[in-house]
Amino acid sequence: MPDQRSHLRQPHVVIRPLVPEDADELSQLIWRNLREVLIADYTADAVEALIPTYTPESIRAYSQKQITLVVTVDDKLAGTASLDKDRVRHVYVAVERRKTGIGTALMRAIEVQAIKSGHAKIYLMAGLSAAHFYARLGYVTVERIDRVFRGAPLPVIHMEKRLTSL
Repeated sequence: MPDQRSHLRQPHVVIRPLVPEDADELSQLIWRNLREVLIADYTADAVEALIPTYTPESIRAYSQKQITLVVTVDDKLAGTASLDKDRVRHVYVAVERRKTGIGTALMRAIEVQAIKSGHAKIYLMAGLSAAHFYARLGYVTVERIDRVFRGAPLPVIHMEKRLTSL
């Protein structure tokens, strides 16, 4: 019997800078992530308060001021992360691609960008259930911040990581 694995194709994964044409698809990816993943940690009001932050227009605007990377799998967007000076922002992975290494690959790529930009340390504000993911990557908790965003409670975990050179 022939080996069936020989017919399996490895997915084509690319990490690249965001281009303006990505914004519509990326907005939908983030909105779905917010509504299906973040809802485990936050109220519906808090999740909905975040939605306007990720319109296609706002994505295009912040990507002009930050290093914004996307990952594609077989030419379909699968995740994103941004670096705003020494702060990691906007880390999202497509719901169906979670726990596949996409997030880790994105964070490693962002860390390389930070080192190239001269940063010895970076920080982020993690969602409550994402803190364990970042801890596995070497980020340490600085403090929990109980903040309010657009009138809704939105606690986050301030985490940071010292970087080693390339």
